[in-house]
Amino acid sequence: MKKHVLDHLIVSGLLAALVDAPVMATSLDLTAGGSGSLNTAFFTTTEIQSTGSGVIDPFVRIQGHGSIEGYNATARPLMPNVKTSPTFTHDLRLSDITQVVNPTGANPGVYYEFLLDINQSHAKSLLSLDKLVLYTSSTALPSADQLSDLTGGATERFNLGFGNEILLNYALNSGSGSGDLFAYIPVESFTGASSGDYLYLYSMFGGKGGDYAENGGFEEWAARAPNTVNILDGGATAALLILSVASLSFVTRRRQAV
Repeated sequence: MKKHVLDHLIVSGLLAALVDAPVMATSLDLTAGGSGSLNTAFFTTTEIQSTGSGVIDPFVRIQGHGSIEGYNATARPLMPNVKTSPTFTHDLRLSDITQVVNPTGANPGVYYEFLLDINQSHAKSLLSLDKLVLYTSSTALPSADQLSDLTGGATERFNLGFGNEILLNYALNSGSGSGDLFAYIPVESFTGASSGDYLYLYSMFGGKGGDYAENGGFEEWAARAPNTVNILDGGATAALLILSVASLSFVTRRRQAV
């Protein structure tokens, strides 16, 4: 066999092997707490207690057993696992989401912040977050009882990634009504979107099955009110603010002296 033919066969075989090779999924294990990154986003466990009315805006609540999924929308009806109360499941604008600069532990940048509250039984407190996809649309979805209503009518902005998962532990916090996880999604993922666009968050829980299946109450995504967000950039913003106030005070004293 001629060398160039043999080389061609070898290259073709390698390419075929690459195409057929399974995609390596990543499991971010936060069952003992901590933080980590997946597909440009940053996730960190939290024990935040202030999750009452006026402090957060819950925008999608889903509940069931085993594997559950759903997304927020004001349109009715909704997907089977999504709770129908408009207080907890409704449309959201991109401008409603707080932006955080340089969250501690994350790569430097500006992120949209989302708060997740999970609910499992105390005997089986583990839960998998199997899918997380965010979309925007210039108009509100007219229907929301199927996943295709979302994927066919909105623009995908962020995806956790095929096969990727985040493992969570309900036992780490004080129970229902307290937060469990902050998800920080890079603002640059939404390049081209308008602040007035509608934001839709789709998630799936319990898909891992076994000890990680959903077995308790609802899982809820929420946005914190802007004035409740802590400065998470290692104090740089706070130091800059203090310096600005000090400078303003100095200028004011000079004017009074003159």
